[in-house]
Amino acid sequence: MPSNIHFKLFRISLILILTLGFITQLSAQKVDFKYKKGYYHLLTEKRKVNKSIEPFNYAEPFSEGLALVEKDLKFGFIDKTGKLVIPFKFTDAGSFKKGITYAAVNGKYGYINKQGEFIIEPQFEMAYNFEGEFADVCKFLPGMSDTGIPNREEAIIDKQGNLLAGRYFTSISFNEEKDCFKATYKDTSFFVSKEGTISFDKLIKKKEYLIVDEMPSFPRGDYAMRKFIASGVKYPISAINSKIAGSAKISFIIDEKGLVQHVRSASNIHPLLEKEARRLVAAMPQWSPGIQKGKAVNVSFTVPINFVLQ
Repeated sequence: MPSNIHFKLFRISLILILTLGFITQLSAQKVDFKYKKGYYHLLTEKRKVNKSIEPFNYAEPFSEGLALVEKDLKFGFIDKTGKLVIPFKFTDAGSFKKGITYAAVNGKYGYINKQGEFIIEPQFEMAYNFEGEFADVCKFLPGMSDTGIPNREEAIIDKQGNLLAGRYFTSISFNEEKDCFKATYKDTSFFVSKEGTISFDKLIKKKEYLIVDEMPSFPRGDYAMRKFIASGVKYPISAINSKIAGSAKISFIIDEKGLVQHVRSASNIHPLLEKEARRLVAAMPQWSPGIQKGKAVNVSFTVPINFVLQ
């Protein structure tokens, strides 16, 4: 009997240690907004709701002193006092990285500075933030792929808005091993240097698999993944008010370590729904990686996240 008591005390102590450690870890995390009943409330430095600032319909954490916020389907930026620094005038935008981010008006994407001025004029049908000196942009093509995803082509631009190699590709992504870009056009794969030189004589074997011997698995299986999505999704309040619904298809890669990488939209859907779907996929826990011929490999996935009005 005493040993059972000691074992119970040990379990209680262990639970308390783990709980306190988890609380400490949470308190160390930087939280800029509190999400409550569909709205994002700005927090003070003491992590109290700033009641002098009206809540926002959508918000992202502060980056370089500014936070992306949304009201009535328009995006703008505030500083940490809640002052509106860049007015609500964009149909989509991202958080700043090194003083630049993507933004859209009238259905076209360009890039703005921290004064809200376009430094690369709106001309792309989709765009993502710069990673170093380059950024991904897309254009949509007529028709749908066999998987129900709109056909599109991708390009890489520099900070002057110039297309790398002067063209779009079926797909293009950075290849760390070769310090250049890996591009495909239809059935051909090749290298593209940072200077825009295309090497057709150095074909690349595709490193992202669609099907492998052992497919990657979400912790505790597919049902747990569906539950994660259903319980974690935050249907944007502006989308609800404006009766915006649909299925956001998100593509991503489960890498050799089981981490979620390269999260991208694979559908042409309202930016609010796309942002929430991408946020949710990026927040997924570590998977068990895919295995091909006994080795862990990168595997491409596309998941639909449905936004249905009740």
